[in-house]
Amino acid sequence: MPIERNLLFWNTKGRDKCILPLQEIVKNNRIDILLLAECPADTAAIASKIGLPFVSHSNAGLTFFAAMPELIVVNDQNIPINAQLAIIPDPANPDPTADNLIIARLDVGDMHILLAGVHLPSKWQGRDANTQANFAEKCRRYIQIQEGLQNINQTIIFGDFNMHPYEMGMTDSKRGFRTISSSHIAHRRNTIGYRGITRRYFYNPCWTLFGDFIPNSATSRPPGTYYRSPQNDTDTYWNCLDGVLVSPEAIPRFVLPSLEVITNNSSVSHKLYDGKRLKPGYSDHLPITFTLTY
Repeated sequence: MPIERNLLFWNTKGRDKCILPLQEIVKNNRIDILLLAECPADTAAIASKIGLPFVSHSNAGLTFFAAMPELIVVNDQNIPINAQLAIIPDPANPDPTADNLIIARLDVGDMHILLAGVHLPSKWQGRDANTQANFAEKCRRYIQIQEGLQNINQTIIFGDFNMHPYEMGMTDSKRGFRTISSSHIAHRRNTIGYRGITRRYFYNPCWTLFGDFIPNSATSRPPGTYYRSPQNDTDTYWNCLDGVLVSPEAIPRFVLPSLEVITNNSSVSHKLYDGKRLKPGYSDHLPITFTLTY
């Protein structure tokens, strides 16, 4: 009998106004694990309002909240399963990526998953594609070290990457996160790529979040997760900077139809997107949600 855990990420831009819609989003989507970037300062107040205990945060404001009950509800029945989310301390050696990463080990019964939350530097702060790719590579290597130390290869990386799925820091097989849009290719675990070099690729399902078109539907969706007024001729208004990466070993755990950009909830006054643009006063990012099964 499959058991699911629902995860949510949102870069709240440090705005307290986001707490009320966050409270409803967590409730309406039955969120079990929440990761915030640029989290408002009062984590205790947030935890109380959303009903998810505060777990830990990084220096960069990446903050985990999680409900880890010993009884998990499955088909309206309480199933006794030991669940725990534990933050993994940084290694003794200093690492320049430490402030931009927070890593936790999720243990639910016999399932063990590494959750790596990220908030990477912005391209609009003077960083070119090469700089971002080098930083992404450092993050990937750091996460790989933790996989070895924890003896876990089922890994989920999610958060604000500040890069589109197609950018160098995401797709470069020599540097960056080594991601690909095909779960079939990524699931091979060791893919023979350019010049016959074998590498492990992460699956990036967030290519599906581009554009406002929903097949076979009369409704539309936001064209990305982040809106920014154009600053040059190549800016695209909407950007897909927030997302989730799935290791080959974790692909069977990832429920693809669950990946969604959250825009509205039961309260009209707290809609985050009006069908054309982001509602003012909230974050310039939209939250994303996805589900893991085991």
